[in-house]
Amino acid sequence: MAMLKKLFALVALLALASCGGGSSNPKAPDDGGGTGTASASDLVLSLSSATISNDGSGSVTAVATALDAKRNVVADVPVVIAVDQNATVQVTGAATADDGTVTGTVRIGSDTSNRVITVTAISGSITRTASLAVVDTPTTTTPKAADLNLVLSSSKLDNGGTNTITATVTAIDSRRNTVASVPVTFTVDGNAVITPAGTTTGTNGVLTATVGIGADRSSRAVTVTATSGTITKSASFSVSGAKLTASLSPLVDAGSTGNNIEYQLLDNAGAAMVGATITVTSTVLGTTTGTTNSQGKYVYTYQAPSSATTLVLVASAAGESITESITVQAAGSGSVPVATEVPTSASLTPTPSVVSVNSAGSTANQVELRALFLGASNQPVKNIRVRFDLADNANSSDGVTSWLGGNYAYSDSTGVARGTFTPGLRSSPTNGITVRACWDTTDFDTSTCPHSATSTLTVTSEALSVNIRTNELIQEGTAKLTYIKQFVVMVVDAAGQAKADVVITPSVDLPAYYKGFFAWDGSKWAQVMRLASTESYRYEYQSETNPNPDAWVNQGPTAQPSCPNEDVNRNGVREAAAYVSGGTAPALASRREDLNWNGELDPRKADVAIKMVGSSKTDSSGLAIVQIEYGKDLASWVDFVITVTASGISGTESRARYVGTFYGNGNLPYPASAVSNENTSPAFVVSPYGSGTVCTDGN
Repeated sequence: MAMLKKLFALVALLALASCGGGSSNPKAPDDGGGTGTASASDLVLSLSSATISNDGSGSVTAVATALDAKRNVVADVPVVIAVDQNATVQVTGAATADDGTVTGTVRIGSDTSNRVITVTAISGSITRTASLAVVDTPTTTTPKAADLNLVLSSSKLDNGGTNTITATVTAIDSRRNTVASVPVTFTVDGNAVITPAGTTTGTNGVLTATVGIGADRSSRAVTVTATSGTITKSASFSVSGAKLTASLSPLVDAGSTGNNIEYQLLDNAGAAMVGATITVTSTVLGTTTGTTNSQGKYVYTYQAPSSATTLVLVASAAGESITESITVQAAGSGSVPVATEVPTSASLTPTPSVVSVNSAGSTANQVELRALFLGASNQPVKNIRVRFDLADNANSSDGVTSWLGGNYAYSDSTGVARGTFTPGLRSSPTNGITVRACWDTTDFDTSTCPHSATSTLTVTSEALSVNIRTNELIQEGTAKLTYIKQFVVMVVDAAGQAKADVVITPSVDLPAYYKGFFAWDGSKWAQVMRLASTESYRYEYQSETNPNPDAWVNQGPTAQPSCPNEDVNRNGVREAAAYVSGGTAPALASRREDLNWNGELDPRKADVAIKMVGSSKTDSSGLAIVQIEYGKDLASWVDFVITVTASGISGTESRARYVGTFYGNGNLPYPASAVSNENTSPAFVVSPYGSGTVCTDGN
């Protein structure tokens, strides 16, 4: 009833307004309506949505449209939009705009209960209503899986650190169909690292993750776990590759001190595992803990028991362990047993085969020497006596070999005897160091070598060799005014290995220039050289023995003459020859560097610019890029020589030169397209130095 009373009151107000009553103030330009003097035959009310959320955050747009008898929209028709049920409405104006509409924005107000709001539009005697339902806020349902499948791409991963394993989880429903958009969380233990490809399964129900070993290179088991809601699946893989070896004397005297066992810990790639904890345990000597050094080594020093016994030591590091048995004898009462058979195969392997020199007083860089002895059926032969040396040191290397075990290194149960090569201060040629393992089944005189196995290695210092090369490409430069030619510089060491981070310094010289022009020969623009065959000059300085020479001496005919760079000493100053004694001022002036008397030094230093592209240091491949840039009109008319210098390299290998040889003469290159169009002459159609036949004039 209250609602009806309000509506009647509104109708009365509208009727009064149509009769001239009410406010006479005109409407503001932005309120959407006019003065409300027109009338409509019909009224249409529409809502942008039939529902509105009960959380109060949304709104619905109500649009009332006034129409005439022919269903055309009518402007300036007074319209009231009202709501009930504690809702609110904000209306754009009291009369329809030019499009015949009045718009209201409806909100639920402070009442968040679910209900039906009636929206009413009134114009004169016309009333229209629409219902708006207040409903619960829609909730988003997260897809769920009934089960997960977790599969690893491998059950093993080596500890080199570069390889990875792919974990693939598939979300499925109760009918074993895949489910998309299921949230999945991955976790991993054992110090491993996992990188998921996302947080939810894709349209195929699959989500993957990449698993790496992280910084921990120890042998261990790693478990990958995938979780979605209350469902958890796990799968494991093993990390392997850590290798723990020992070098020792298998026989020591009772009570002796300073006995050593050298343990070494390497990864699958043969790289030292630095800073790893190693534990050595013996029932007699107790437990000792240490840390591997920069070579992955740890030296265990012990005092032998005071009485004869067999000493058993167990070393553990990075998930690996090794057991060694040492015979403790009464002083001088025994010897290491002889080998049980003569090896049918003996080999020596240096690891690595390329090593850097050591600085003064340092032994940080070392090579492991591994002598392997195999007998019948490829079975290892134990207790082979081995001495390592440099095979008479034919290359005078200042490196040294060493081993543990007294006079000999002894092969162990795997048939391996180990030694070390430590380089000195000097580098070697490629494969310039020969290492040798002298061996026998029994003790032998230290001055002899009954049997031997040899191998070679390389000791490098700084980068050794520099080279510069190019390709067939020529680029256009700034605003298409210049040409750019790029070159690659390569730096390697004595073993041919790429050297990174070597600073490259480039320079360019322009030793000569040419005169002439290009003419169309029927198929292309061809270069015509104009210098006479006798035009070849050499610059001579004045001296005590030759006090009045000409500055430039004609050397006679050449196959293709050129004019020399007039800046003889390359200092950029136009000057006379050095004057010692004799001569007159005019004679001295005639000996100036400016051969063609044009007041300049040709070619100019600025005719060609050189620079490094990107970094001035070589990259991980030992490469760096250098380029020259020059005006297009100079192409083909100037000879050039590029010199690159690598810092930190001694000797003649520190430099590389590139002499332009693109056309045999006038070597600044140009693209073939520049001389292929008869109707377009090249930018270098005439030499910028002239087209005369002699170097001594500026024509």
